[in-house]
Amino acid sequence: MYWDILITGFIVDCILYKRFKKRIWTDKGVIGEADVHREIRKLPGHKKTLTNCYIPTDEGTTEVDIIMINELGIFVIESKNYSGIICGKEDDRMWTEVFPVYRYDHRDFDFYNPIMQNETHIKWLKAVLELDDSTPIYSIVLFSNDCELRNIKILAPNVYVGYQVWLKHIFRDIVHMNESRLTKDDIKSIYRQLEPYTHVSEKEREAHIERIKNKLKTNGKAEKCPTASPTSKPSTNS
Repeated sequence: MYWDILITGFIVDCILYKRFKKRIWTDKGVIGEADVHREIRKLPGHKKTLTNCYIPTDEGTTEVDIIMINELGIFVIESKNYSGIICGKEDDRMWTEVFPVYRYDHRDFDFYNPIMQNETHIKWLKAVLELDDSTPIYSIVLFSNDCELRNIKILAPNVYVGYQVWLKHIFRDIVHMNESRLTKDDIKSIYRQLEPYTHVSEKEREAHIERIKNKLKTNGKAEKCPTASPTSKPSTNS
């Protein structure tokens, strides 16, 4: 009797996990995007934002988490709501999220380099909008304030990687180094062109997720995570 109940409970747990695991994963991403939007609202100036834009590509679509259009240009934001130790180099194809388990053990998960991910987003965004290099586009990757970024150094121009609370500092640096390029009419026009791409069917979403899964299978393994000190910790101070 005891074993029958135990086995039945295990089967039910497996069914529920399979049914809801996608929702759990999505909710985590949604929470991260909501945190980023909270930081965006604190930024000065006229701006419009779009969330989950499915931009057409030659293979289907590429999903952009958040696009902010401001007088300075277009901000393409990749949100990563991760909580482990994050390791990766600018030119590594795969990065790693590490979770310490015991004193001398850990679990790690590889994920596609978010800088390269944003490069793809920007490539197809420019194609859809028919933009040339006169319109500045900034690539920003924001991780959860609860994770630890370790030894991540960026050399490419207009590319930024940091914690969610760093967004205001990143924006301030961009303001200091650049002039306004877009008018309010430009911002409105770009927004209107991109807004239809935020409306996709559930079938299109599932097809997009399946393509991502298949691509990740061929991406290989990330390098081992270094043991050096973290790349600063997030601060809420101005």
